[in-house]
Amino acid sequence: AAVVVVALAACASPDVTVPHPGSIVDAVAEDGDSLRTDDGQRYRLLGINAPEAGECLADRARQRLGELTEGPVVVTHDISETDQHGRELVYVHHDDVLVNAVMVAEGLALAVHSAPNSLHTDTLFTAMGEARRDEVGIWDMTACGSGPVAPLRIVDVEWDPPGDDRHNLDGEYVVIANAGAEPVDLSGWVLRDESSVNRYSFPSGMVLEPGSTVTITSGDGPFGFGLGSPIWNNDGDTVYLVDDQGRFVDHAAVPG
Repeated sequence: AAVVVVALAACASPDVTVPHPGSIVDAVAEDGDSLRTDDGQRYRLLGINAPEAGECLADRARQRLGELTEGPVVVTHDISETDQHGRELVYVHHDDVLVNAVMVAEGLALAVHSAPNSLHTDTLFTAMGEARRDEVGIWDMTACGSGPVAPLRIVDVEWDPPGDDRHNLDGEYVVIANAGAEPVDLSGWVLRDESSVNRYSFPSGMVLEPGSTVTITSGDGPFGFGLGSPIWNNDGDTVYLVDDQGRFVDHAAVPG
């Protein structure tokens, strides 16, 4: 991990140099993407999303964020200053290293689109691409499970159907195919976006036969998210297919 941190700091230094003014804070990690000070001020790291409690590598992500933010750090803002929970949205800098990017580079968080906050979006997605290539953290298929990974693939995504997306939820969909020679039991599998809230859990006992496909809509149908709102962000998003062991089996980008 130390090698990754050093390499990131070296290659991305023009982007991660601490801008001024910034606020110096001393905080502890609540989880893999948020911090809290002794007086109760909370900070949410911009542009990343670490595993939630109970998900694969959640404990390691919280521990690593704590290591990276030990002692005072500098926090800076982008366009939006707070989220819906009142947390300050920040980039965290420690010794001129962008902690947000280190978490992604080590495979302990996803890079996410955070429009209108885009100052470090390219840096974060580049870091995630390298983590995926090097199969570290959540991209290591042995970190979150064992055995062969089922050959399911995301073969089509309609993220921007005709008309107002809010009124055409069934027109917004993802198609998943079984590219293997054996049936796959989808019990416990999840289709999700970059956020922490939009999850579609496949029905228990559902089996996808070889060569078959299943279409998951954003509507209320038998295979639909059923949340009453569009799922895929037209400003940029990512579709992830996660198996019953928490492994990221496939992904597809939603252009911004």
